Amino acid sequence: SFIPIDESFSDKITNFSTIQLNLKKKERRLNERELSVKQKLASSKQREESLKLQEERVTDLAGKVRKQQINLKEQKLKFDRIKAIKPPSPPNTSSRPCSFCNEKEIRLRELRGKMRERMGVLSQREAYVIEKAHELRRR
Repeated sequence: SFIPIDESFSDKITNFSTIQLNLKKKERRLNERELSVKQKLASSKQREESLKLQEERVTDLAGKVRKQQINLKEQKLKFDRIKAIKPPSPPNTSSRPCSFCNEKEIRLRELRGKMRERMGVLSQREAYVIEKAHELRRR
């Protein structure tokens, strides 16, 4: 009751199963690639979101620094206007100037020093913020 199978038919069946195996492997590789691409896309979207948040923070900080600088410039302008309105006092002919004048000059010097320090700190902050913004743009 053994039925002889045509040899070419047997080859066709073997070829068919081999082709089917190869197709399944290709499909598996395609699925793996697709999954990998989806993961990369998700991570890039996440990174983009974090960069947007950082950029918003940097622009907020830059705005705050600009506002502070504007306030300081306005204060300096007011100070300069007041200084320009009050003419310099005539030189004192007595041997020693009064202690009130000395205190006033000392306070003015201290205020000028503080202003210089604040302007220096602000310019450093602004440079830092600008540097960070450039870094973010480069990424």
